[in-house]
Amino acid sequence: MTRTYVPNIGPLNAKIACIGEGPGEKEERYKIPFHPDAPAGEMLTNV
Repeated sequence: MTRTYVPNIGPLNAKIACIGEGPGEKEERYKIPFHPDAPAGEMLTNV
């Protein structure tokens, strides 16, 4: 897949943010950052 824009989610005035290197296949397909079925999303869920 080509690297496409994945919009952010969450409040704009959040005190903490998770920043990823780039979207993976699932994030690109579903337009959800840190998608729960993607490797980074699984890791974030476990944290």
